[in-house]
Amino acid sequence: TEMDCYKLLSSTLLTFSVFLFVSGTGDKPIVGELRYVGCFDVAHSVISKLHKHFQGLDLKKCVNYCAALNTRYAGIHKSENFCYCGDGIADNSEKKDDTLCNISCAQDIPRENRTCGGKNVMSLYDNFPILKPTLVNNNISFLLGTSIEGVRLYRSPDLRKYDTLMSAKNFDYFSSDEVDYHYAKNLVFALAKGNIYKSTLTPNSNATSTVSTVIKDVSPITSFAVDWFHDRIIWANRDPINYSVKSTDLDGGNVTTMMNLNPHGTVQCMEVDPYEG
Repeated sequence: TEMDCYKLLSSTLLTFSVFLFVSGTGDKPIVGELRYVGCFDVAHSVISKLHKHFQGLDLKKCVNYCAALNTRYAGIHKSENFCYCGDGIADNSEKKDDTLCNISCAQDIPRENRTCGGKNVMSLYDNFPILKPTLVNNNISFLLGTSIEGVRLYRSPDLRKYDTLMSAKNFDYFSSDEVDYHYAKNLVFALAKGNIYKSTLTPNSNATSTVSTVIKDVSPITSFAVDWFHDRIIWANRDPINYSVKSTDLDGGNVTTMMNLNPHGTVQCMEVDPYEG
């Protein structure tokens, strides 16, 4: 499956691009009808940038976590304690042989022949037929999402209630493709029209006028991520020759080129591991 940051969740016209500070998975049991979809490369996740690292992850935690987010698919990569959630499977997903998902979930669900991924692969399950999830469980601290109206901030399980952090008016009515954040600096960033825009995580009544452009490169930016440990923004863009990965500070200064990639490749979505330097 593919971690595609540009898709809108079905029926709500909303992309959950960053999920923050969620704990608890609910008490719903997994029943036997949970449908196994297949074994997929973890580099190509389900359509959505929803994932969570658990300590002591098991299949029940992963499926119930995704169900609480109202997403149809749950992918478990137990060896790394990662759970992936989403509403679809990209056309160019890399489905692997089922034998590669060789980590058993027998201790999670006795008498059920389930797997919980393997080396660099996850087991993907469809929870739609069996679970009737709530939108978001009650342990949410906050959720950032992009919609056709702009960047939204949610602080309750009711997704009808939100504050607008950035208005689509700031992007000349182009929808934002990705959002990321720097919690310690109280900043939120959005990618739209090939540029990266910055605002604060604090709701305000002037969302249509307080957004600033942080990065505008000579070629459109295709994806980005915030390195909150080093206070940097990493982004990728493609010029006529190749893909470039660049870095800048949070205000768009001190730009450095980190690497150039094969021009025939693609950058679907960026992630940063700040602890690796």
